[in-house]
Amino acid sequence: MKNIRNTSLQGLSIVLSKPGGLTEAKYLLPKQAITVPSSWGGKILENLVSRRMIKVVELVDPTPTPTRAPTQAPKKLKR
Repeated sequence: MKNIRNTSLQGLSIVLSKPGGLTEAKYLLPKQAITVPSSWGGKILENLVSRRMIKVVELVDPTPTPTRAPTQAPKKLKR
C-alpha cells in the first residue's frame, strides 16, 4: 500500500492507472491523504511528485515472524 498526500495549498485531481489498463480519478483537497494499492501509479502522479506538490510514502506491512511454543520437560508427579 502507498499513502498519497497533497502537500500543496490547492486541490489536485490525480488520474491513477491500475494494472490491466484501467484508470481511476481521485480529487485531493489541500493537506488530504489517501491510501491506494502499491500497483497504482501514473505519469500525472510522477509529475506532481517531481514538482513537490504530492508526497508518496510506501507503507510496509510488517510480516509476522513465526514463533515456536516454549518446550518444557514434562513434570514428574510426586507419589
